[in-house]
Amino acid sequence: MKMFNKLKIFQIILWVVIFLCVLGFIFLPEVLGRHLFLIILFEVLFTLIYIASLTLYFFIKSLLKVLEFHYERYSKMEAVDFIKVLYQAYMGPGHLINEVDTLLFLKDELFEVVVETEYFEYVGNSMYRVYLYKGIDIELLNKAFVNSSKRREQLFLLKLAVFLLPKELKLLNYDYKSVSHSSIYRETYKPHYRVVNSKELQEYLNYGKEKV
Repeated sequence: MKMFNKLKIFQIILWVVIFLCVLGFIFLPEVLGRHLFLIILFEVLFTLIYIASLTLYFFIKSLLKVLEFHYERYSKMEAVDFIKVLYQAYMGPGHLINEVDTLLFLKDELFEVVVETEYFEYVGNSMYRVYLYKGIDIELLNKAFVNSSKRREQLFLLKLAVFLLPKELKLLNYDYKSVSHSSIYRETYKPHYRVVNSKELQEYLNYGKEKV
């Protein structure tokens, strides 16, 4: 996907940096000889660069995997829909959620659902969208949704992910708050889901198996 080429190039650059750091570890003693202070100084520097580059590399790798997955599945995604994926990954379903209100919203929303099979998809950072379907246990899903809202929000990672987005996917003056799907996304895909973390999803699925 051409829109993600810059991220892939950045990955290659990071690999080169990582490789150079490894070479630095190997050849530093030979190059600097008995200058112990300089050896220690450069080893610390290379270590910091190595760790930062490796961490960023895997962050971009996971980011790319999620963005490409969603774009392949939902080809009419617009910038705001990509932002929504990132927000849900790093900020979760939101906070200050009232369990009674969310259950009422779920019951109302279920009337709009025509899907009859269970489905969930990964949005990154151990967060999933659980889609509504006819016959779903909405009380159990609502509990998972509310519990997931209590997890620690990761604003720094959201900002980093948004910063790394291709230029055409950035929102002007985005304030790192929750956004709604684009109108074309809603009309085309009719999304009805709740965002839960992996722990709550596993408990939700295990409970469902026990009931069968």
